[in-house]
Amino acid sequence: MARVRTIEDLYEGRLDDTEVDVEVDASSLAYEVWSRAEEETPELARKVTELPDMVHSTRASTTDDDISGVACYVRTENDTDAFGFATEKSDLRLLTGHEALRVFRSDVDMPALPMRADHFDLTMALVRGPLARPTTADCHRPATRPRP
Repeated sequence: MARVRTIEDLYEGRLDDTEVDVEVDASSLAYEVWSRAEEETPELARKVTELPDMVHSTRASTTDDDISGVACYVRTENDTDAFGFATEKSDLRLLTGHEALRVFRSDVDMPALPMRADHFDLTMALVRGPLARPTTADCHRPATRPRP
């Protein structure tokens, strides 16, 4: 019965992602987040579609584990999406789609912070490391793309 309620909530826009069961795939959750953004903040959603391919931004952690680091998203030449996370100790790891949704989550009014001194070093380590081999990554193709 809970599974039916989750599906109904997903399609009716009432899904609370703190209740998300791993049985709901990350692409469906991402699509729901994007659809909600288009409906609730259409001007902001339009601006997002106009962002350049490379964007760097820093904000406070929003996860409970409060691990400091850099998250990175890449889309490869063959249209494979992959997500990674690097800590200041240079621990590099791939993120699942569900982990990426939690790590990249941000509220509209969340303030930006100054860029980390190691931002580019950690990003480069991810892009040249685990994200360079997307076939080994837990990669996800979006059901639909928010960018034209």
